[in-house]
Amino acid sequence: MAVSNELNTLKANISNAYNAIQAKGGTIPTNKNTQNLSEAINTIQGGGGGTDYFVDSIVVGRYKATELIKTIPPITVDSNLTEISAMFSGCKSLETVPLFDTSRVTQINGMFSNCTALITIPSFDTSSATNMAYMFNNCTSLAALPLLNTSKVLSLTSMLYSCNKLENIGGFQNLGNAYLTTRPANYGSYELNLSSSKKLTHDSLMNVINNLYDIATKGCKAQKLILGTDNKAKLTAEEIAIATNKGWTVS
Repeated sequence: MAVSNELNTLKANISNAYNAIQAKGGTIPTNKNTQNLSEAINTIQGGGGGTDYFVDSIVVGRYKATELIKTIPPITVDSNLTEISAMFSGCKSLETVPLFDTSRVTQINGMFSNCTALITIPSFDTSSATNMAYMFNNCTSLAALPLLNTSKVLSLTSMLYSCNKLENIGGFQNLGNAYLTTRPANYGSYELNLSSSKKLTHDSLMNVINNLYDIATKGCKAQKLILGTDNKAKLTAEEIAIATNKGWTVS
């Protein structure tokens, strides 16, 4: 019932927003949805725009409804889809996600950002992904991640920030393979920071290390693998050396 009420409010807000846009001389699209709203606002003659009350109400209604979603039904995606950035961002009640075809998706940054009830995800095909920044940012219930293909990834900024319950990671396959030799050492977008995840098992840490690409042989400058004091203490000097010999600075 709560979800139904929130969705009805959201629909009313959408309708009110478009009525206000039209009253100000804006063009109303055939498909009245949140995606078209910003474009419609830009057609308003005489200003008003983004600070109007109707914009605020549509945003608030949208996020209230989003926060109530617990499960996602089976998803079929267009084969030409290349971006799903922030697809589930803000779904604070989301517990499970179905496996769907992501083999051609390049942008998955922020995909699960602030999904604070999410515990794990299926084994998505991330072989085309170039951007994983903020992907699991603030996923405070996340306990496990499968092996993810990061062969083409160029940005990991805050990927696992505040994932303080994370224990098991399958690894990040070939991370560093796509890194450019022209980037400086300790380039921010290239660093993998696991310091928020102090509960990671020894096996998980080794899965991460063993799946790192040898960026030293490739000719890249040293990049950061930030484990944090707690995680680093779980490894021997010989195990840490596996990463450093590949060109990664472990801290």
